[in-house]
Amino acid sequence: PATLAPTLLNGLATYYPLDALPALDAQAASTLAPRAADADGGTLVVDDGFKAPFAAKALRVDSRVKNASGTAGYRLQQTHDITADPAVPVFTIGFWVRTDASCSQGVSNGATVLGNKNYDSGNNAGIIVSLWASCEMRFNAGSGTSRADSNGYSLSAGQWAYAAMVLDKAGLKMTGYLFDPVKGTQTGSATLTTAITAQLGGLGNGISLNEDGTGLYYQRWSASPRGAMDFNDLAIWNRALTADELASIFKTAKPLSSLFP
Repeated sequence: PATLAPTLLNGLATYYPLDALPALDAQAASTLAPRAADADGGTLVVDDGFKAPFAAKALRVDSRVKNASGTAGYRLQQTHDITADPAVPVFTIGFWVRTDASCSQGVSNGATVLGNKNYDSGNNAGIIVSLWASCEMRFNAGSGTSRADSNGYSLSAGQWAYAAMVLDKAGLKMTGYLFDPVKGTQTGSATLTTAITAQLGGLGNGISLNEDGTGLYYQRWSASPRGAMDFNDLAIWNRALTADELASIFKTAKPLSSLFP
């Protein structure tokens, strides 16, 4: 049987098991909460993707539940934002994700899965993971005037998949990974520029779930339907994870917390 790589604890800067609310960072290095107190407070749902005995809960974020201004989504804010720190040459963001049964948020102009930028344009400063027509996932990084994209990842609607992006500032490379139970392992990359790597911190306003870095993406782009996305085992590492380490997360279907003493 596959083994969850014990090295996954190395460089683990932020980690949310998402088994309870309010969500707590196991590394005590960040907060995760609704962007607006009067928007969706999140719902715990059963995560049937993890194998026994690791039956778990997951966080459902519903962007249809918004406040009066249209703000929605959750926001992760690190005490030390390693996405913006030039002294951290590389970082990895990984998470389990599940769309609704029809992938209804995947439309021609995109829905935001996770990101810290204003997604009115892929050129805008920061990073984003997005969902498009035919349940296509895309990874993007921008400088404010230019962009890098890795597209064409195929997601199975209504099923748990594991997504990760590695941003290598020193090596000027963005690598995307999607492990899907039907479509299999998919990976790709894009070349970064020094201008892009200097702006990976985006708006400096935290990393959103089911929204962009403003919390108002769906308000501005009403043709991108609001909806519910499920997240679990959200983690940020201050290093580049290897393809084997990431594959071990998917193949074992065990939470990172199972590695804790």
